Amino acid sequence: MPLVRDIMSRRVISVSPEAPIDALSESLTKLGIDGAPVRDEEGHFLGFVSKTDLLAVKRWLGDGPVPSVSEVMSPVVIAIADSEDVRAAIDRMLKTGVHRLLVVDPEEQAVGIVTPMDILHAIARGVLRFEA
Repeated sequence: MPLVRDIMSRRVISVSPEAPIDALSESLTKLGIDGAPVRDEEGHFLGFVSKTDLLAVKRWLGDGPVPSVSEVMSPVVIAIADSEDVRAAIDRMLKTGVHRLLVVDPEEQAVGIVTPMDILHAIARGVLRFEA
């Protein structure tokens, strides 16, 4: 069974909770990223924000004032070690209902993100196989 580090997305950008969502939406789109962890000035992870979150808020607000990331983020961060089995990531996603896991190295530094899409890509590439 492959490890989380074998299938994770390595491109991780973190965003400030004070960042306006319109600027973040543009940045995520340009970088081809669907979401990002939210980090405070001390480097603590506060939550995740996704393009889906941003689009939903933009539609709801219309031309109203632009909120900050902290107002729309999901305040849940679930981490997984890069050395854990992919099955552990799947179990964690299913048990918590979270679609993005922050991947950390042995020093607990963020090194990636793993999502259901990463798991599907691994299956499609033949890296991940399940036996009946």
